[in-house]
Amino acid sequence: LRCSVVIPSYNRLNVLPRAVASVLAQDEPDFELIIVDDSTDGTREWFKTLTDPRIKLILSERPRGVSAARNLGVAAASAPVVAFLDSDDFYLPQRLSRALDALDREPDLVCTLSSANKEVRKVLRPSPLPDDKLGPQAFEWALYSDLIGVDGSSITARTEPARAIRGFCEHMPRTEDREFLLRLAPHGAVRLLPDV
Repeated sequence: LRCSVVIPSYNRLNVLPRAVASVLAQDEPDFELIIVDDSTDGTREWFKTLTDPRIKLILSERPRGVSAARNLGVAAASAPVVAFLDSDDFYLPQRLSRALDALDREPDLVCTLSSANKEVRKVLRPSPLPDDKLGPQAFEWALYSDLIGVDGSSITARTEPARAIRGFCEHMPRTEDREFLLRLAPHGAVRLLPDV
């Protein structure tokens, strides 16, 4: 198993199937998909239609928030690498393979960040990253200085360091992904990937 993908979900039946399908369509097949769900909108009925054995469900009886859901997924991850996908986003087919190849090539990396396209009011806005590697101090400085964009669905990290820093801060309503990376940065370098 090369990677665990974590999708937090709360009442997203209108978009969650697209996110799940995008993971199952990856050109890298050696992954598990962990969906952490506390929905009340019929999502759990839809789960009964999922037959892929790579899918693991963690069902919570009360809403815990996105950070707590991601942390449950990281705790349950079986792979040495964990990737994140928000339920209203989707991956392109090479998303996992590009990040995993970088982590295999460069053992000093603690994580990769992928480029992204964001749709705002039906307008596509690219959020590109340069093809670059930043050491721990440069990575931390770039995060503090807001020189690199951060999107939760762009993060792929080594599982053990993510656990060591206790995952995402469950008390932050916003920018929890940047704060997570700030605590992760001292543990290794980051590879910025121009691939969307």
